[in-house]
Amino acid sequence: MSNIKIIGAIFGAKGESGKALDVTDKIQEKIDEGHTRIQIRIEDLGDPYKGQTKAFGAIYEKDGKVHAVAGKEKETIAF
Repeated sequence: MSNIKIIGAIFGAKGESGKALDVTDKIQEKIDEGHTRIQIRIEDLGDPYKGQTKAFGAIYEKDGKVHAVAGKEKETIAF
């Protein structure tokens, strides 16, 4: 069991309100499987706005402390 809890994670088009997906559960599943480095891919997270570059952001708790990470599509995020 991981000591990382995803509080919230979102993946969507930058600056496009309503063009984003809540991917909290998908990211938590990957963390629970033991992945602490995750590549941000539409194949895994979905495509909320075809043809536009997407961004990712997450807030998580690890060892009792809250952290935030952010990145762009195709980048690898470390938790």
